[in-house]
Amino acid sequence: FDMVTKGFPIPDVLSYQSNPQFSVTNSIGGVGEAVWLNPNSGVFADIEVRRAIMTALDRKSIVDTAWGGLATV
Repeated sequence: FDMVTKGFPIPDVLSYQSNPQFSVTNSIGGVGEAVWLNPNSGVFADIEVRRAIMTALDRKSIVDTAWGGLATV
C-alpha cells in the first residue's frame, strides 16, 4: 500500500506496525466521533446532570478503547 486514508481496521494497522516489512505512519486527520445528549428533555435537561456526566467520562480510556491507542483526545 502507498496510502490508506480510511476504512483500515485498527487490528490490521497494529499488525502492520509490528511487522518490520512495513512502515506505518499515522497523521492528524479530521476524523471525529461524538456522543450527543438531548438537553431539552428527560434527565439531560438538568445542566448539573450533564456537567456530572462530562466530568465523570474518562475520555482517554474511551478513545484508547475505540481507536486501539492510535488516536488522542
